[in-house]
Formats: sequence, structure tokens, C-alpha cells
Amino acid sequence: MNFEIPQFFSVGGLYYKILHEESMRYGEEYGHWNGTTCTIHIAKTAGGEKLSEERKQQTFFHELVHAALDAIGEDELNDNERFVDALSGTLYQAIKTMK
Repeated sequence: MNFEIPQFFSVGGLYYKILHEESMRYGEEYGHWNGTTCTIHIAKTAGGEKLSEERKQQTFFHELVHAALDAIGEDELNDNERFVDALSGTLYQAIKTMK
């Protein structure tokens, strides 16, 4: 399945806008979720290297999981980056391999 990062989406009654940034605040991050501004930022580069489309897509799913966990009030899980990575990676793989 061909997946493209959307321009916006809604979760929990909130509309999120996806912003593509040259790089994140520390130069090494791939993305950032901001529940206050309802934005997801996806880096074009990290560590001076251009991110692949798959890395950007996977990053989108990671930040989407943060938004979803926030929407359902799961603050403890939302703070658990290991959990967010595992769930988002699994969802990304499932969606990418759907036929």
C-alpha cells in the first residue's frame, strides 16, 4: 500500500496540522507532537542527513500515536517512548504491507 503523510487529520475531536520542517530544535529529532497547538512537525533532515520518505512516514505514525494516547487520556503510556515506538512501528508496518 502506498502511504502519504496527510496535511491534517482529526483525533479525539481535535484537528491536527502536519508541518514539514527543515530540522527539529536539536537537529537530531525526526519529529515532534504538540498537543497544545495541535500540530505534528516532521523533519526533512536530522543530523545533517536527509530523511527517507519511509523514515518520515514512520515518524508520522509515532507522533500520531502520541496524539491518540493524549486524546484518550493515557498520559503514562504517552510518556513511555518505548511503548509509543513499538505501537507506532507495528501500525506502520501493518498499513504499509496491506494489499
